[in-house]
Amino acid sequence: NQVDILLEMGRLYSAMGLDEKAEEIFSMIRKQNVQDGEVFLEIARLYKTRNLLGSASEDLERARKISPHNPDIIMTLCEFLEARNDMAKALAEYASFLQGMPGAIWALQGVIRTARHLGFHKRVANAQKTFIKAGNESPDAWCDLGETLIRLGHFDEAGQAFDQAARLDPTCVRAYQAPELIKIEKARA
Repeated sequence: NQVDILLEMGRLYSAMGLDEKAEEIFSMIRKQNVQDGEVFLEIARLYKTRNLLGSASEDLERARKISPHNPDIIMTLCEFLEARNDMAKALAEYASFLQGMPGAIWALQGVIRTARHLGFHKRVANAQKTFIKAGNESPDAWCDLGETLIRLGHFDEAGQAFDQAARLDPTCVRAYQAPELIKIEKARA
């Protein structure tokens, strides 16, 4: 396949530091009628290694247009958006992916990260609950949920989350510090 050969040539030129040659090859690929999003995903990853996030984003958008449901493409696009501190757009991408794949752990983790960054604590709590229900029941997951619920003022539910963490790991320090934290936050509320 000619595109595969060109992509490999571009990869080699890029690895050798011959960026202009690599760019010529990538331009040749873009001019062809490529119907495989993975090709543009690979180009975007090569740009990322050269810290050319703008160019990488353009090729990721091409990849997404061709293969809109490819989890590798969406995950990489979201990583780029987060790296560029475009948390709102990354959150929207994660949420959109979750509509079709509600239990995708990486996307749930992305919603938790980006929504927390944006201060959307209710959304964080919902994603954390889904994350736990998807089989990621760990003391840390329960404690993280408990801390989010405290931020929301849901103190009883937070206490239950910390109790669950303590049941899973009787040595969990965060779980045993929780009653005091809840007491302090209730007094502030």
